[in-house]
Amino acid sequence: ATGAADKRQRCDGDEATAPADVSEFADADIQRHEREIKEEAEALPLVGPKAPLDELKAQYASNSGFLPKIESLGRRYSAFRRTRPDGNCFYRAYIYGIFERLVSRPDLFSTFLTRAKGTLDYCLGAGYDRIAIEDPWEVFVSSLE
Repeated sequence: ATGAADKRQRCDGDEATAPADVSEFADADIQRHEREIKEEAEALPLVGPKAPLDELKAQYASNSGFLPKIESLGRRYSAFRRTRPDGNCFYRAYIYGIFERLVSRPDLFSTFLTRAKGTLDYCLGAGYDRIAIEDPWEVFVSSLE
């Protein structure tokens, strides 16, 4: 139905409303909306400081399906970090978590570095094109070294 809204989950956990039929918007409207989203995302840090899980509980107090998941996180972790909701939030959080773990566990570092160095050959063997993955791989490995 024209004008109906579709709810989508963003990286920051908030719901974004998108029109069900984008043809009702002019190109200028779409470009303005994209700029607003980009500006909003860029105003946030790539990775935020540690925050208590109670912040998530407060944010999702009305979501009975999500609260048990936060409780489960609380059995293993005492804090979380928010990441910029720009489409790369999962990857950024994952890599940041790896680096944060390596800083706190230097005994794991040499094993991880050895495995990371072997991932280029692994990806090439899996069929990835060298030109597509070599630059990001080099940045990743050099960040570790």
